[in-house]
Amino acid sequence: MFLGALVATNAAWAAYTLTRDSGAIRSPEGSDVLVGREAPRPAESRSSTDSGLRAPDLAAPPRAPASDSAPSPSASTRPTAGGAVRPVAAPQARAPVEAATGTTPGAANDIAKRLQGWKEDVLQIEDAKRREEGLDAIEVALRSTDPTTAAGALRSLYDLRDVPYDKSRFRNAVLSRLDDPDARVREAATFALMQVKHEDGDVDRLLDAVEAHLAEGSRGLVVAAWLSKNRVEGRLADLFVRALGVEDARGAVDAANALCSMWVTSEVEDATLAAWRRTKDDPAGGLWNHILGQISPTRDSRVRVIFEILKADRTDAPQLLGRALESQSLDPYARPLAVRLALEGLPKAPNSMIRTLLIKVVRDNGTLTDVPTLRAFAANSMVGEDVRRAAAEAADAIERRR
Repeated sequence: MFLGALVATNAAWAAYTLTRDSGAIRSPEGSDVLVGREAPRPAESRSSTDSGLRAPDLAAPPRAPASDSAPSPSASTRPTAGGAVRPVAAPQARAPVEAATGTTPGAANDIAKRLQGWKEDVLQIEDAKRREEGLDAIEVALRSTDPTTAAGALRSLYDLRDVPYDKSRFRNAVLSRLDDPDARVREAATFALMQVKHEDGDVDRLLDAVEAHLAEGSRGLVVAAWLSKNRVEGRLADLFVRALGVEDARGAVDAANALCSMWVTSEVEDATLAAWRRTKDDPAGGLWNHILGQISPTRDSRVRVIFEILKADRTDAPQLLGRALESQSLDPYARPLAVRLALEGLPKAPNSMIRTLLIKVVRDNGTLTDVPTLRAFAANSMVGEDVRRAAAEAADAIERRR
């Protein structure tokens, strides 16, 4: 199931599915290498004051790819402050990056270029030494005291997901940033946790950080759910209930959206429905039909809400909510209620799509006692031919299950 969660997130990082600006969750597949938005500053070289060891100069221009060929003109000259061009040393072979606990970078664009260069070092498959140097450099950046550098390095781990290196290598560095003072670093570390080897206690450590900053949103909760094999229970469920109860409509909807494709406790389901009632008419509530159709299992309380929604003449509702009424999604104790409400709703269903969905609910979950109602509906000449045929076929299917 955990592998299924990762696949879902490749559609959904494609379980952030929406943009970061909207506040909704986007999965690891959509994670960009975010390195900050501040305006570029003059580049300057600094060294670590914490360890006395030389840290990588993140403000310097990107390193040229390792090559036996002569350097290009752009690599062998550099403009001076007065605009003249003076020669500089040709790039040498990359030396291993020494460990450091922090560095202050220069311009954000230069940081992005440096990170991109290191990723290219790691992704190439021809030079093992070059790959190791790239990994070393990224590890230094993960521990940088500069938030832009640290966040960018953390986000870069997703791009390295298919590289065969020791996935426990960056675990401690990532865990150390979960409660970072900078919100960008905390969020990046939260999603980077998906890219390292996990050990017992990692989820609790993540939840400690999430709980301390719960007002910032539910992104950390969805990662904790992925790491918990898509099951929202225990302490994680308690935190989701708190997140769903916020007054801010966007925050409540975001928390509910994080529950898509998750198994949830009845307490979380009830908190989700309370958030729906509180925010369904808010502009932020446009995702509710999608959300209510994606959580499992569907218990009595959500069955009632879904049939309440299906009273409106909408074509999107049956498409988005239908999954919640499928046999594998319905809680066994909720199936009789779903069948009863479906049969009651057939005569009043506002359109043929909703009628078809209601018939399917009865067909998949009904019993022989429901067959006469289906037969009567199929014989009603005032009903469209396609829907009458579907009702007759549903009655036949139930009888064959005897």
